Amino acid sequence: PIEQCVGICVGAHLEVSMPTNLNLDDRLVDLAVQLGKHKTKRDAVNTALAEYVDHLRRVQALRQFGSFDFDDDYDYKRARTAS
Repeated sequence: PIEQCVGICVGAHLEVSMPTNLNLDDRLVDLAVQLGKHKTKRDAVNTALAEYVDHLRRVQALRQFGSFDFDDDYDYKRARTAS
């Protein structure tokens, strides 16, 4: 249904499940289940995907490092008491 598609497109944080057929390396999946002490292959794959997305977000944030201009005259202590 369209609700599932919208949920997936809007954000990965939503728990929307769709049947998916993937050709995964069974040895890698089994090893991930074993090493991660997951109860199911699905848990192992979902954990791996979440960690991969987190990694990519960190890499993206690191690429932004040094690309922002900062105001040398900004006084963070004064800004705290201003509100």
